[in-house]
Amino acid sequence: PTPLLAAPPPQVARAVGLHLLSTKVAGKLTTTTPLITAVAAAAAVAAGGAGDTQEGLEGPTTTGIAAGVGVSREGPRSWPGEQSKGAGSITTIASATTPQLVTHTIRMGYPELSVEEALRRILPADVTVPTGFETVGHIAHLNLRAEHGPHKAAVGYVLLDKLPQIRTVVNKIAETGGPYRTFAMEVLAGVGGDVLETEVSENALTYVLDFRAVYWNSRLGTERARLVASFAPNDVVLDLCCGVGPIALPAARRCAAVYANDLNPAAVRYLLINEKRNNAKRGSTLAGATCMDARACVALRVAEVGAAVEAAAGAEAGDVGWARDGDRGRGGG
Repeated sequence: PTPLLAAPPPQVARAVGLHLLSTKVAGKLTTTTPLITAVAAAAAVAAGGAGDTQEGLEGPTTTGIAAGVGVSREGPRSWPGEQSKGAGSITTIASATTPQLVTHTIRMGYPELSVEEALRRILPADVTVPTGFETVGHIAHLNLRAEHGPHKAAVGYVLLDKLPQIRTVVNKIAETGGPYRTFAMEVLAGVGGDVLETEVSENALTYVLDFRAVYWNSRLGTERARLVASFAPNDVVLDLCCGVGPIALPAARRCAAVYANDLNPAAVRYLLINEKRNNAKRGSTLAGATCMDARACVALRVAEVGAAVEAAAGAEAGDVGWARDGDRGRGGG
């Protein structure tokens, strides 16, 4: 419960205007909005405009104050109901001479709390609140510490409940490693089993992947974009560890030819799926895709280049020989 003492109406009007201006960010109001609404309601009652407040504000909520009060850089322009009834404006409030004491009860529960605020109230005081996680499509990927072990289910539930785009919360339980650069994980909340398939958008393309089966790091998106931007239109690119295609596929739209390879069969399978989803209609398909060791892939592509060079040299030599024979034939005639 928050009791509010109504100041003289001019002070109330100024307080409302200043608070609205200081808390309006990107078209929204911060968590101090219930207090602002209560102050505004108190001011309206003081001015005899309670009926206007009842109509214009839906109660001590962000939606009510945002919809009910016009705000500009110069301060509030209108009060709820001003245009329809012509009463209850800021000017009217400022000119009122009979302030009243009004008490409002504001209750903020779990629904009004952010993820961090909710976790601060759920976790013991000596346990660090986990605030950072990676988002991979609809999956939230956490790296919880040992101290979070007894509380990991609660952490997963709060993230799942508070973040509408998240449908699965996982926790990394082993280091990244092995031939495919993957790691073991546990599902803390939401849907998920042996396959954690999701869809990720990055640099104007979308990728389907199984987060358990392939390597993916959302934090590398900027670096991947920088690398692709460095390629020239006449470049031939060989991506030896292509994964599901976040470098190879955008490069195929930019370069003369792109060859992709990965040791992980699951990664190559999703690479081909993503190529069809993103590039097939554009005609910017991969020049080749293989699933083999990187060294073997290099040897294969170098051998192909060598064979192509030899074939081109042989064809050129044949053309020169044919031309010389033709010249001799004409000279003898």
